[in-house]
Amino acid sequence: MHNSWDLSECVRKAVAFRDERGFKTLNDPKNLAAAISIEAAELEEMFLWKGREEFGEIDRERMSDIADELADIVIYALIFTHDAEIDLRVAVNAKIEKNRDKYPLLEK
Repeated sequence: MHNSWDLSECVRKAVAFRDERGFKTLNDPKNLAAAISIEAAELEEMFLWKGREEFGEIDRERMSDIADELADIVIYALIFTHDAEIDLRVAVNAKIEKNRDKYPLLEK
């Protein structure tokens, strides 16, 4: 059964793309962190001055552009985790557990 959240093929493709073009020398931790931040700012810019929107209110063309920016963020993050030998699944699960302690359930 195919797991749509298994990103191993995406990691392989992103790293191969980078390596085939000789970009690995540019992918030190500082530059990868900056690239993630810059791409996140480009995503944020797509919502600047728009007011509060729900996902269903965003037209297809703009959602495609949003998906491109989000993909850039994820690609750089996957390359970062690959190069740093961080198991992203372990890191995400550990962070969720830390957040459970930091942000307890709201009382109703």
